[in-house]
Amino acid sequence: MLGAARRRECPRQRELPEVLVTNIEGWAERVGAELAAKAFGVAPRTWRHHAQKQRGELPERPSRATGKPRRPHPAKLTDEEEQEVVDTLCSEEFVDVGVDEVFVTILDDGIYLCSPSTMHRILRDRGLNGQRRQGNPGVPRHPVLVAVFDDERIAIPS
Repeated sequence: MLGAARRRECPRQRELPEVLVTNIEGWAERVGAELAAKAFGVAPRTWRHHAQKQRGELPERPSRATGKPRRPHPAKLTDEEEQEVVDTLCSEEFVDVGVDEVFVTILDDGIYLCSPSTMHRILRDRGLNGQRRQGNPGVPRHPVLVAVFDDERIAIPS
């Protein structure tokens, strides 16, 4: 998915797929990076920024209004506070409980760490969110009996 549909996604999802990166890198050695990127439908500027980001050369974007580097938000949690949130959410007491329920439970105990949305963001940033159940979801199965008429049924061989 490229172009306008890609821009509508959130910034974390704008990473180039690994297969695409591998193909462009392979062809870049032969025909040049710009031409290889264009051939695979990636804007040359996007490819250049991806390469700079991989090398750690992409600078932090300055504020549009002032042109100065962006300051961190004054209410941003420190690394220690974020770690405390993760430790709380991953503790034995709350390992099988949803974020909203954890929030209410610790709030009843008189402890406020952060909002539930911040808890979700911290878990998402660290890759700890998502399906936490064991095993895979069930596989849909076809019916064993089929009704042909009102009174008639036939068995379907498996």
